[in-house]
Amino acid sequence: MSAPSALVTALAHAIAPGCAIESNELAQRHQGLVRDERLLGMALEGSGLNATTRLWVNHPCLVVPSGWARKTGFERAAAKFAAKGWPVYLRASGGSAVVHRPGILNVSRIEPASPNGFTIDTAYGALVEQLLVALASLGIVADAGPVPGSYCDGRFNIRATDRKLAGTACLVRRTTSRAAILTHAAVSIEGDVARDVAIVSAFEAALGIRAIYRADRHCTVQQLADAAGSRIGG
Repeated sequence: MSAPSALVTALAHAIAPGCAIESNELAQRHQGLVRDERLLGMALEGSGLNATTRLWVNHPCLVVPSGWARKTGFERAAAKFAAKGWPVYLRASGGSAVVHRPGILNVSRIEPASPNGFTIDTAYGALVEQLLVALASLGIVADAGPVPGSYCDGRFNIRATDRKLAGTACLVRRTTSRAAILTHAAVSIEGDVARDVAIVSAFEAALGIRAIYRADRHCTVQQLADAAGSRIGG
């Protein structure tokens, strides 16, 4: 994978100054997911891991909830898309299919918590605030909320000009005395969101999921910067 672009690097620095952008090998596109869950396990074990932010990019792939592996036709559809260069990987969090590719920055926050001292909304809120502040520092005005017509829609999307800029997910692990939280965002910084929507739609249709998604309900940081006539990271 080539080095992250200036725009990806600029947003990464705004989100977590000094944090390196990790990348996966072409044949190990699932490793970003594996590393997130490994760090979540360490936070749950109380092994000294404090709240941490990971920034990472991936080669093209689709990431879907693990429960989808039980859907009729899943293995056939996954093999078909892998042959097209879009292998399919499973994640522990919910939602629906999402795209990973260069130009999408993955932001993962992992932190330990008191088992009775947090809420999902609080965990999401911390991630959302981190992203909104970073975007604002680059001149991008955004907020959080649902975007009807977008894929993997949710109330903690990051949106700008009423279009989805980033999707978010959350995963909580608990024992009787400990808890740990993973919150994740996939920020569309550059690239073809219409193609992303088409790939997600085609894969879900292969599983009998007939949702209707619209490319014009999605946007990238690059599109927003171009519309404002600004140069970010240039």
